[in-house]
Parts: sequence; C-alpha cells; structure tokens
Amino acid sequence: MDSVGGKKNLQEKGTRYDHYMELREVFMEGIDVLTHMNQSFLSEADKTVRLKLTHAVEMITRRIDNLSDFADKTTSYSDLARQIKLVGKHVTPQLTTSLPEGSNVEPTSSNKQSDSEDQGGEALIG
Repeated sequence: MDSVGGKKNLQEKGTRYDHYMELREVFMEGIDVLTHMNQSFLSEADKTVRLKLTHAVEMITRRIDNLSDFADKTTSYSDLARQIKLVGKHVTPQLTTSLPEGSNVEPTSSNKQSDSEDQGGEALIG
C-alpha cells in the first residue's frame, strides 16, 4: 500500500533491511538537526540525545552488517584475494616515455617511486 501525504501507512510491508535503513535515516536526521542547531541554544539534554542517537545509528549499522554477513562474505568465505590477483594479471604496464636522441635525461617509468617520497607516500621536506 502507498503512503498517504508523506506519512507511512501502518499496513505497509517491507523487508527488514528497509525498516532498519529507514530507522537509521530518521536517527541520522535527528543528529543532523542537533548538530546544525545554534550552539548557544544547545542544552546538556540535547547533547545527551545527540550522543544517544549517534550510538543508535552505530548499532543499527552493525546490525545491518551482521544480518547481511558482510564481514564473513568479504573474509572467510570470499574469493576476494583470488579476484584481486586476477585483476593484477590484467593490468597493462605503464610505458616509459621516449625522449629525443641526444637527450641526457633517462626515461622513467611512472610506476617507479619518486625520490622525493618516503615509503609512506608523503613528500619529504628539505
């Protein structure tokens, strides 16, 4: 059955996922309202409600992940590692740039790590 005037009909049926997502969305809207509220009017009770809503959203998210077996499907029973290895085989290597004859600069591969970066990928200062 369709909702009337923007309100949900109590006879409407749906999946558990739909209900959890709708509940999570309502709680997230409450968090958003309290976060963007004028901070000078925010009371301690409002801060407590915002914290409780944040915890509720985290718990609903964990429940959705648990019901969907997301963690199990991506780790223990997954062929994710095998798929990553297959993708690696299909990647074409980067070609080196060709320079005009007589140039004393050696062509570099774009896959080579820059001398100005450390192992963490951050640029060195100095």
